[in-house]
Amino acid sequence: ELTPDNTRGYYNLGAAYFRIGRFDDAIAAYHRSITIQPNAAAYSNLGTVHFYIGKYQEAVAEFEKAAALSPNDPLIWGNLGDAYRWTPGLEEKAAAAFDRAIALTREQLQVNANDAEAVARLADWLARRGNAREAVQTIQRALRLGPKNVNCMARAIYVYHLVGNRQQALKWLERALNSGYGVADLQRDPELAALRLDP
Repeated sequence: ELTPDNTRGYYNLGAAYFRIGRFDDAIAAYHRSITIQPNAAAYSNLGTVHFYIGKYQEAVAEFEKAAALSPNDPLIWGNLGDAYRWTPGLEEKAAAAFDRAIALTREQLQVNANDAEAVARLADWLARRGNAREAVQTIQRALRLGPKNVNCMARAIYVYHLVGNRQQALKWLERALNSGYGVADLQRDPELAALRLDP
């Protein structure tokens, strides 16, 4: 209200709306942020909203804009890979986006090899590329680096689910939730649809 041209204010408002499930309001807030000043963070989060409500083509468009503004951000490329992956006909683009995310993360880890969350993201993207053995080794390393890090636990859910180890996926699902990880993302992500059917 005090600074109506505050792009970060609208960006943060969008994030708050997203977290309480007010997706239309989140989209409007992100659009307002972008109108004031185009920024990669708002485009990326706008893509995330579209992804979680099943509008994958719209998610692709927003993540592509984010990647154009911040081409060296591995998280944006990983999110773009997910959006491509769930959009029919874009499987090759998904592979390329994940490969870009992996390469950028490896570069980051040369600077700080003990970044547990970066290692966990790397494991996740390796699993999405079908590199099961390296993905499992990498997530185990991330969990050693950050044994109490709930974001690493959450990535472990995906890694083990993607490599077909349901028992371990459920184990890390339970640990992540018991450690305070928010359930909303796990309830919405299409990747975990089959896991959510497990009684």
